[in-house]
Amino acid sequence: MRILRWTGKSLLLLLLAGVFLSNGVTLAQSSGDQKKARKLYEEARAAFDKGQYEQAIQKYLESLKLNPKDDEAYYGLGLAYSKLNRLKEAADAFRQALQVNPQNQQAKQALQKVQAAASGKRSAEVKRLYNEGNTLMKKGEYEAALEKYKQAVALDSTHYRAYYGMGLAYKKLRKWEEAIAAFRKAIAINPTYDKAIFALGKTLADLGRKQEALKVYQEAVKANPANAKAYYEMGRIYLQQKKYAEAADAFRKATQIKPDYYLAYTSLGIALKQMGKYQDAIQALENAVSFNPKYYQAYYRLAVVYNAINKPEKALEAAKKCLQLRRGRYAPAAFEAGRAAQALGRTQEAVKYYQMAAKDSRWRALAEYQLKKLRGEM
Repeated sequence: MRILRWTGKSLLLLLLAGVFLSNGVTLAQSSGDQKKARKLYEEARAAFDKGQYEQAIQKYLESLKLNPKDDEAYYGLGLAYSKLNRLKEAADAFRQALQVNPQNQQAKQALQKVQAAASGKRSAEVKRLYNEGNTLMKKGEYEAALEKYKQAVALDSTHYRAYYGMGLAYKKLRKWEEAIAAFRKAIAINPTYDKAIFALGKTLADLGRKQEALKVYQEAVKANPANAKAYYEMGRIYLQQKKYAEAADAFRKATQIKPDYYLAYTSLGIALKQMGKYQDAIQALENAVSFNPKYYQAYYRLAVVYNAINKPEKALEAAKKCLQLRRGRYAPAAFEAGRAAQALGRTQEAVKYYQMAAKDSRWRALAEYQLKKLRGEM
């Protein structure tokens, strides 16, 4: 038993000696790694001071492999990345420095600067892509423009103008649902962006979704009460729905905002004529031709109103002006000219105009009916 007891003590002593020896070796290795890491760190700083940033990065990385708790090495690494404009990697390095040592003020300030620089760089890139998209749209290169806008929103998901551009590009490509979705995205980001609201309304109207479009136009004028086009488009829908009073009100608002809006004056004249307000209709149409003397539709509408109030001389004058602008190729105006000439007792002239109108299949039946009456065949 005595021999065994001493043998146990001997084993214990041997084990303890082994532990102390092992710790000594580990401490020696750790000390050696620290020295190597420090040497690499100093070499990295020297390379940095010489402007050898790639070499500095390599040295810092080697140093950090040996000593991953060196916040100063992470800080130096971040500075080297910054010099090469590798801002994301620089930010990551500064974050690592702060993770090791949250009190490292230099790393904290450097991270803020890098983040600001990255944001500015991103903003400049977004602006470039957006402008390139606009340029391509003007050239009619809609697919290419769409790609630029997509790249812009990939970098900045809040860029509502880029989404608006996407909507316009999709519309040109006749991708209606995609256009609607893009316009809605722009509006969701900026609910007061009336350009996108108007574009959404126009797209819906073009697809025949009139009631939806009307609601969207109403939102457009809420966002921008000076949006004359939105009032005009609202009026057009009311006109199609035969809501003439509402149409006239919308057209008046459009002309109040834009006093030379000849399209709105023309449509106002149509609405007023349907309401039986002939003199007001004439005034609106006269305004239209005063602002655009070459707008043939306004002259045609004047001829319709003058015929309706039995003023054939005025009707014939307006119809002739319309036909002059259209080089004789506008059946509705030719028919009104025929009516006016017929009312004035100028039969041959009336026949000429009715024959002109009959060349258009849409007006042939009416024109031939009048011709038969003139020839006594009815």
